[in-house]
Amino acid sequence: DSNMPQSLPHRINWIDYDVDTPLTDKGLSQSWNVGNVLARYKIPVTTCYSSPAFRSIQTADGILQGMGRKGQ
Repeated sequence: DSNMPQSLPHRINWIDYDVDTPLTDKGLSQSWNVGNVLARYKIPVTTCYSSPAFRSIQTADGILQGMGRKGQ
């Protein structure tokens, strides 16, 4: 199901999953697609910021992957 995460990161306290959930497969795909469109249309991105929330980091990571710029 694309509305379920592939896996859950290890958490000491299970309540943390309620407040910091990972992206679903659909969300991961959507973030990659956003990055791909940014790259395809040559929209300049010089900096990428994210909140410390796990799903925000995953979103930023997916966008950078879609742009082919992860790790730069």
